Amino acid sequence: MNVGQIIKDRYKILELLGEGGMAFVYKAEDRQLKRMVAIKTLKPNYVQQETFVERFKREAQTVANLNHPNIVQIFDWGIEDEPFFVMEYIEGNTLTSIILKRRQLASVIFCLLVHKSRMDYKLLIIEVLYTEILNQVTS
Repeated sequence: MNVGQIIKDRYKILELLGEGGMAFVYKAEDRQLKRMVAIKTLKPNYVQQETFVERFKREAQTVANLNHPNIVQIFDWGIEDEPFFVMEYIEGNTLTSIILKRRQLASVIFCLLVHKSRMDYKLLIIEVLYTEILNQVTS
């Protein structure tokens, strides 16, 4: 996806917000509902690999079925040049930047999340995110 591109005749890509190992996240405008959204897209080098496309789709389906005030909502899913899903856009700092500023709180935050979570898949998501953040903090 590129800045200025319009997806599904609806979402206009405004800027790149960040990237992870497998995906990019963009800020976009939902031109039908007149609101800002975030769009997560699979990186091009994974698009031809069915395993990664299925994993990406399962991520969207899993998050879409969670209902919690601290988890963003998924609004849409599709495949254009690459698979993508559209989610709630929240203004503010990234979790990584917050932890970088308050390193001593990282373990406390992780423990609280695990304590409050009662479902295995949530624990797995939290554990993977925590590991990725720690890797970024220590590198």
